[in-house]
Amino acid sequence: FFDLAQQLSAQQIEVLRFDKRSYLYAEELAEQKDFTIYDDIIDDAVAAFYYLAGRSEVDPQQIYFAAFGVSGQLIPRLEERLPQASGYFMLNTTARTIEDTMLSKYLYTVSLENELTAENEALLVSHLEKTAENIRTLTADSSLTADELLGAPASYWLDLQHYEPLNAIKSVQKPLLVIQGGRDFEIGQDDFEAWQAALSANPLAQYQYFGNLNHLLMEGVGKSNPQEYQVQSSVSSKVIEAMVTFIEDNSR
Repeated sequence: FFDLAQQLSAQQIEVLRFDKRSYLYAEELAEQKDFTIYDDIIDDAVAAFYYLAGRSEVDPQQIYFAAFGVSGQLIPRLEERLPQASGYFMLNTTARTIEDTMLSKYLYTVSLENELTAENEALLVSHLEKTAENIRTLTADSSLTADELLGAPASYWLDLQHYEPLNAIKSVQKPLLVIQGGRDFEIGQDDFEAWQAALSANPLAQYQYFGNLNHLLMEGVGKSNPQEYQVQSSVSSKVIEAMVTFIEDNSR
């Protein structure tokens, strides 16, 4: 995010970025009984909009949101709160549920572990599948703890349980650019194509698929893996170019 901000700023695009509350206060929020995705991201995104709109160097008619990963699914909910937003970027956004996306990610990383015995791998896979099933079958009277629910309290998952982002996104008739990396082992081409299908009635939606980019939108070759995230690199200039062009085209 810092790299994105630096590169966009160099192109005269003002940037405001903020962390999810669950990133900064994971332990505290795990115990909060009414914590939802609104507390985690959406409320702060709304506050960020009004903060920017009140600054003299920012055109309030040209404020775009860039949502990364799962956050991209929340654009319809944000649009409900902020119909005055100018447009959106969906960066490597999953079209599946959070639990299914996380399960797929973890199973992939487990498959790369050469030091795991077959028995330990089976135990780990079983635990991951059980956690995902806990979330899918969660009810309001559940006694499951955040540790049994991928670190978030039951209220978080119950709020998202009947949310259908592929249907919800159809209500967003704003400029929207979907960007996907072809080497992303967390979010795949199936997700990218699902968004294209869901947005087919939006004439303002655009799509960019970069085959050599990983989940962090950084360039590479071969099969991607988590260790690649620890190698210092930069967001591809192709992504920056696509974002800047999109903003400029929709500002005319």
